[in-house]
Amino acid sequence: MSKRAEQICDALVALFDEADIAEEFDVTLGAERSYVRLSDLSGVGESVVVVVAPQMTVRERTSNGTYARYVVVDILVLAHLTSDASADRTTMDGRAELLEDIDNYLANAANADLTLSGGDIAQYVEPTDSRADPEIRKGLGILYDVGDLTEKRQVTGLVRAAYVVNETY
Repeated sequence: MSKRAEQICDALVALFDEADIAEEFDVTLGAERSYVRLSDLSGVGESVVVVVAPQMTVRERTSNGTYARYVVVDILVLAHLTSDASADRTTMDGRAELLEDIDNYLANAANADLTLSGGDIAQYVEPTDSRADPEIRKGLGILYDVGDLTEKRQVTGLVRAAYVVNETY
């Protein structure tokens, strides 16, 4: 994993920690950087698990001696369901709303830029930003895994966001 991807993921976790302190969301995210198999999440219960992980990174030369490093990050949100259909509907609706809230929070101008360790700035990339390659923009936003509802009885959704850092080489 590139150093930039690591720095951006760390900055996102710090941003979510600040959001938790400010009670920006209906639930505490407690975001973390970890790599877990979905089968390891059987003990999650009704709490929300938020995992921040890099999905891809691309370097694009912008001029002689400079390039833009694009990093796509997945913010995975998991919650297990119960056997109560009414409660599950509420849980599913709440998680869908949480994913939208996270997506809106990241796009908000007050949160869009991340200050990375070392002082560099990573700028949020809008899904319609024509500066970014279409491959980078593809899939940005909210994604759901419908199969997990029936197979694992859990809500699995993610917010996919992209950031760009201008660098010299």
